[in-house]
Amino acid sequence: MKTLTDEQRISIVRYRIENAQKTLAEVASHRDNGFYNTAVNRMYYACYYAASAILIANAIETKVVPHCQRVCTEYRFISRKMVGGLPEHFQ
Repeated sequence: MKTLTDEQRISIVRYRIENAQKTLAEVASHRDNGFYNTAVNRMYYACYYAASAILIANAIETKVVPHCQRVCTEYRFISRKMVGGLPEHFQ
């Protein structure tokens, strides 16, 4: 991961937390209108934004594909051959 200055890291963390809060604020409206899948989707992304803020705040790698490849092959969810194609699908 590119080395960030403290100022950059704080800025990114604040941005991600704001995204999490705004996204979470959408949930009640979707739920109240019967859009349960959309409400769950917004909760998922609120958690994603918050988790990425925590990782960035602690200077932990946040790239998804390498972790996904490792976990998928380690637990044999898919073969190593299939995992090789993941990066092109996440670009």
